[in-house]
Amino acid sequence: MNNNPFPTFAPPLPGAVVFDLDGTLIDPAPDLHAATNHALAEGGREDISLAQCRDMIGEGLRKLIVLGLEATGGPVAEQTLEKLVAAAFAHYAGHLTDNSKIYDDVVEVLEALAGVGVPMAVCTNKPAGFSRHILADLDLARYFKSIVGGDSFLVCKPDPAHLLGALKPLDVAAGDAVMVGDSEADMAAGRDAGGRDDRGQHVGRASDGDQRVAAKALAKFRALVTNE
Repeated sequence: MNNNPFPTFAPPLPGAVVFDLDGTLIDPAPDLHAATNHALAEGGREDISLAQCRDMIGEGLRKLIVLGLEATGGPVAEQTLEKLVAAAFAHYAGHLTDNSKIYDDVVEVLEALAGVGVPMAVCTNKPAGFSRHILADLDLARYFKSIVGGDSFLVCKPDPAHLLGALKPLDVAAGDAVMVGDSEADMAAGRDAGGRDDRGQHVGRASDGDQRVAAKALAKFRALVTNE
């Protein structure tokens, strides 16, 4: 079998491709796990396992702390929660890419799209600053003309305005774009923004958080834009 992810393009190519970040391009679970356990320790709680953490990922670091607390003794007062969330964010900010990994085939896919001039963006609910730092550290930022996070606008996925904001610097209409992601929020944003569902991109639950989910995303996308 030819290992080139895009041996032959099948026209028409999308006008742009917008990728989610966590669970689609990269596996952030080890670093999120460390940040979560740091916060739990600050609150006098036991650690959670990486497997437990993967099942909790998908709605942001704050929600991850809430779920971690529920799994290790129950909720805490709001003031305590805010302190623990702040501790998690502070820890994560210093360890964004200690152990996060790019999924298999991602670089090949990005190279192939860049090679035929398809502009790309990242639309993630992770804070924009963290996202840009991660992409730069992993040498992926160079592929994207637009990188927007959950704090870039007043709304975030699944609100379609988030995706439209990511597309604006590319000057590509949503109807000509493809959204590739690993969650229902990604699907909803792409669908409601008027993106191409027939090239789309739903690839499994965000909580799966493993290589199989990311591989499914890329495999479905490849099949839709190649003659394989």
